[in-house]
Amino acid sequence: MLELRPEGRVATQTTVLPQLVARASVLELSQEELEECIAEKLDQNPALELATPNSLRPLGQPTGSRCSGEGAADVLARLAATVTLRDDLRVQLRSRCEGRVLEIAQYLVESLDRRGYLTCSLFEVADDLEASEQEVEEALSAVQELDPHGLGARNLPECLRLQVLAMPESQVPEGLLEFLEGDFARLVAAGDPRALRAKGNTATHRYLDFIRRRLHPYPADLYRVPFGDPEGALPGTSPDAVVQRGPEALEVTVPMSERLALRVNAEYERLAREIDRRRGGDEEISLRDLVAEARSVIANLTHRHQVIARVAQAVVAAQEGYLTGGPRALKPLTKKELAAKLRMHESTVCRATRGKTVMLPDGEVVPFDLFFEDSLPAKVTLANLIRHEDAARPYHDHDLVALMRECGYDVARRTVSKYRAALGIPSASERRQTDASGCLCAAS
Repeated sequence: MLELRPEGRVATQTTVLPQLVARASVLELSQEELEECIAEKLDQNPALELATPNSLRPLGQPTGSRCSGEGAADVLARLAATVTLRDDLRVQLRSRCEGRVLEIAQYLVESLDRRGYLTCSLFEVADDLEASEQEVEEALSAVQELDPHGLGARNLPECLRLQVLAMPESQVPEGLLEFLEGDFARLVAAGDPRALRAKGNTATHRYLDFIRRRLHPYPADLYRVPFGDPEGALPGTSPDAVVQRGPEALEVTVPMSERLALRVNAEYERLAREIDRRRGGDEEISLRDLVAEARSVIANLTHRHQVIARVAQAVVAAQEGYLTGGPRALKPLTKKELAAKLRMHESTVCRATRGKTVMLPDGEVVPFDLFFEDSLPAKVTLANLIRHEDAARPYHDHDLVALMRECGYDVARRTVSKYRAALGIPSASERRQTDASGCLCAAS
């Protein structure tokens, strides 16, 4: 006889909460995508507002309007100002000088042309600002100490001289400064620097080769974005995390946490509390839902900032040698190892770093993934070897293999070729064909 019995079974089923999905999605967004998302949320939800004085909506103001007349996208576009060389130089100046000298130095920065040269005379600056010549000269000295070196020069010899003075003395050929101030300066003034190579002796050729390999005639070009040209700036120049040298240790900040801070509109917050007390109708419940959604957006954004900050702090702690000593000190590090240290899931670390950038203490902006690139020290070594090669007899890949092994990197020839291609360095035959006087030709 067939008998039917109820039978209970215990089963485990994984359920992903919508809140966690939303948090993960916000964490994964790039900076540009995040700004678009926030702009959309601000336009859709009147209970949400930017916590900045110029973008707050007065209490009771109609939905979709702003006290300044700007839409959310306009506010974000205004806040997301591109970092230019002039911006960077102003920051450097504030740590080097103050008062009247700082004021004059900032004026000189604004007077630099697109190459980074100062095209006005110090007398004109003194006259315009009603300053003494000593003050102007002190301000110019402060500008000429800024990075990239060579800025604020009045001519090519001075530009190259400033770059040489910034180098360790052991790396500079003996007599180079005298050469720049003497024969080189005279022929540049005469408009024919290339005549040096035709008329010069062995020492002159050595100096010219050093200038071509190690110096740059246009220092402003060494900056990461076009000088003074926000429209031509590369996207994402505003970093997701910033590493700075603090009084005792390296410090990490997340600029977006301040620049795009959100809050719930105070009037909507008050109305929502009243609705909770009296259990209002459908229209009032809708208002309460807007407040709840605004709180959720703020919570997801706060979570994003906190995770990026924690990951950045852990990366800085693990790669402090790289940040203080350069690429050669980069340690092997994986996202799985970092996740274990932070007690996070590896996917969370991947989302927090994918498409994100970090500003290093020297002002350079690099992708987060750079800290996890084991091959970086080897690539830097390879680039340095090629940078110091004899221009007339450049190294072939098999030569570089032997030199890399002497430096402690046991790499195959195809690996050297791959690294060279990744660095954008042409082959030996192509490098040999490069005009040996290219730097000076451009400068003249």
